[in-house]
Amino acid sequence: MRINKLALYNLRNHKNNATELDRLNIFVGRNNSGKSSILAAIEWALTGRNLWTDRAGRGAGDLITWKEKNCQVGLEIAGLGGVVRAMPPHTLTVGKSRNIQESQAAIYHHLGVDEQIVQLALNAGSFINLPPAEQKAFLFALCGISCTAEEIAAATMQYLHGAGSSDDQAREAAARVKALLPRGFGGDPAILEGMEKRAREQRREAKKDLERTRAALEEMELPNLPEGMELEDKETVERQLAELDREKNELLKAHGACQAAQRNIAQCRDKVNKLAAEVERLNSEKNRLERDMPDQDQEGLAGELNRVKAQMEQTAGTAAEFDRELAALQAAVRARQAVVEKLRAFDGRCPLAPELIACRMSGGEVKELINQLELENTTGTEKIDNFRASIQKLQEHKQDLQHRVNAIEKNLSRLDTARKELRDLDSDIVRTHRELDNAWQEAVAWEETLQKGGADPEEIDHLQGRIDQGRGILRQLEVAGHGRRQAHQLQQDLKIQEEELAIAERMVKALGPDGIRKTLLGDRIAELTKEINTLLASAMGSGLFGQGMSPIKRGLGMSPNREISKLGELLAATLAQMDRVVDLYTHLDHLDGIKRVELQKLISLCENGEEIADLARWVGYLQKPRSEGRIYLQNNERYIMDTIGIEFTCGQPIEVYIPGGPDGGWQLGRVEHAHRYDGYYFYNHSGDHCPLQDGMLVAVRG
Repeated sequence: MRINKLALYNLRNHKNNATELDRLNIFVGRNNSGKSSILAAIEWALTGRNLWTDRAGRGAGDLITWKEKNCQVGLEIAGLGGVVRAMPPHTLTVGKSRNIQESQAAIYHHLGVDEQIVQLALNAGSFINLPPAEQKAFLFALCGISCTAEEIAAATMQYLHGAGSSDDQAREAAARVKALLPRGFGGDPAILEGMEKRAREQRREAKKDLERTRAALEEMELPNLPEGMELEDKETVERQLAELDREKNELLKAHGACQAAQRNIAQCRDKVNKLAAEVERLNSEKNRLERDMPDQDQEGLAGELNRVKAQMEQTAGTAAEFDRELAALQAAVRARQAVVEKLRAFDGRCPLAPELIACRMSGGEVKELINQLELENTTGTEKIDNFRASIQKLQEHKQDLQHRVNAIEKNLSRLDTARKELRDLDSDIVRTHRELDNAWQEAVAWEETLQKGGADPEEIDHLQGRIDQGRGILRQLEVAGHGRRQAHQLQQDLKIQEEELAIAERMVKALGPDGIRKTLLGDRIAELTKEINTLLASAMGSGLFGQGMSPIKRGLGMSPNREISKLGELLAATLAQMDRVVDLYTHLDHLDGIKRVELQKLISLCENGEEIADLARWVGYLQKPRSEGRIYLQNNERYIMDTIGIEFTCGQPIEVYIPGGPDGGWQLGRVEHAHRYDGYYFYNHSGDHCPLQDGMLVAVRG
């Protein structure tokens, strides 16, 4: 949206002012000269409300200049035309439309935003309440400063080329930087600071991974190989062990077969006896089940079940039809009874529309009609009783059918259970017969083994000693091979992690204050600063919409105390130097002993210098320009500062003057809200609470 012209008539201290507007406009003037009124007027013209009204627009009468009867705000918006809002009465004209609802909808449709965004753009209090990152993003978007993902990647490659990186290194770092962009990135350059923070986190993690890998390599001790052997001999040892195991198994088979045969022959015979008894028991159980099985035809039962269910469905359909006819008869009887009641109260007017139509029926005709309706009701009542009796019989028949269904299903279930048990018994009999045959075969085999004889036990012991010795050598070879593979893998991981750390280092440098932010934003911000300074000088020289003020030059008058300003510069330099110390991580590879430990400690302290960063933020806060004023409670139960129109909400920094007492004077803190303190209150940095009150002297910075 671009406003080309602004006209104010009888709005607060603007009697009749009009001005042509540019893309960027600066209004300069003393307190209460009407600067905030301009933004409030634009917000009122666009939305029908501002900081002096509630959300419904009530209170807009306070906008009218004192002793005047009406006010008007006119805007000329590019692409929309003229917008004029006036009161009283409240009117809104957009182009040729004079309907307030249609005109308001046309404004929002043209702007492409809702009321909240308009309020944010025109209300300083709403802007101040935003987090710093959102403030920066809003200003970038307002001033048209943006960049695409491709521009960020191209700037990264250009910067790294200038820093001496190769094409592949620059291309890889640029791809990683582009991957840091969130999905749906809309061109906000404020994201670059968050990307730098994420790149620093990646660098920190890469450093930790690299240090862990180096420590693991230093602590690793390669296992010794067996004397006179190499890792390549492992397959030969395995083949020899396999041959010795085969010989041992043959000897054991021959030696142990005799001893095992004697024990197993007795076990097999006992097993044969038990299995034979089990076969006999299973056959007896099968005969009993065959005798006790119900003598019924399963298919016949299933057919009968289907027929009975069909009868049930037919009966249910007939009952449902009778229910519908019964409901229709009952409704007709009730309707005739209602007419009879109205006819009995007949007073010469139409029963259906007594106030509109005069009835021509005589009393005799009315009685005759009543008798006829009552006779019809009597007949209908008899039919209802007959239907109810029929329905009752159908319900009883349905219950009988249900009992038959239950009985048939029970018989079918018993028949299925008996047949399943019989099938299970047949399966058990077959399995037991098979086990019995196997037991007989096993007993025969052991008897044959017992007749062959065994092997020499001393020969078996000697062979076992050779096997144990070979297995010990094989274990040594496996441990040594595993250790060397692990060391090789750590070497490869180390190389990859060093490459990852180098990429992270390049990303941090590219995303840092002296990197692509300077490339992407430096020229654009310089142009914007030049335009602001030009417009500011012009505005101060012409006294636009107010009295002139002293020129404001960059870097002058921003600190209330010279020492605080020097401290701020020292802290900024310290934080920058701490970042450079963190970048010395790559030098750890070239150090050892106490020098390496000292540098590691310094890097750790610089990476976690939150207290210095907090001090720097406080010094930055104290260097901001300070505005004093008094606060007053609005209809929305929030306090507003009279001098600059800031509306206070929870968490907003504020300075409050507390008169009297040993702790009296100016105190620093923030605004909070709680019902136990009757709304908004002041919470200082010592943990004390003080309710906010009308007329209280406060100050804000920024």
